[in-house]
Amino acid sequence: MFIDLWQQFHSQLLQFIRSKVSHSEDAEDILQEVFIKVHQSLDKLSDETKLTPWLYQICRNTIIDYYRKRKTDNDELALEQLVAPDLYDHDQDALLECVHTLVQGLSDKSQQVIELADLQRLKQQQVAEQLELSLTAVKSRLKRARQEFKQEVSKCCVIEFDEHGPQSDCDSTCGC
Repeated sequence: MFIDLWQQFHSQLLQFIRSKVSHSEDAEDILQEVFIKVHQSLDKLSDETKLTPWLYQICRNTIIDYYRKRKTDNDELALEQLVAPDLYDHDQDALLECVHTLVQGLSDKSQQVIELADLQRLKQQQVAEQLELSLTAVKSRLKRARQEFKQEVSKCCVIEFDEHGPQSDCDSTCGC
């Protein structure tokens, strides 16, 4: 039955995914994930008349997961590239000084978690132990802290990332 599903729905599901995702390679990957989920859950489908809506719902959910993961990866990559000067070649000291200045402008909780997780490069579990918090609390704080940091950066800097790392254009009024 699974092979029949693949043959019957492969093209139309791929077309649906491509309409929602700009990169065709990503669409192919998402389709693979969809069929893995279908294979794992096919026995749970009780009403075969609802097969098509069920497949499209799995597609929609997998596409949503793709965008969520991509957003999270981009946010974390952006901050990681800003605070890890060994990843790029240009004016590292000035950029790192700017990062420290901007971090100092964050709330105390945000400063604390960014300092430990991003600047000192501790694992989130180590941060949780040091701050005597649950791992979930640290993940939540870190996400909020990174968003707060991103807002501070966007007030005075335009930062674009290319294959060489961050390329910034900062306004001198931000304290950098």
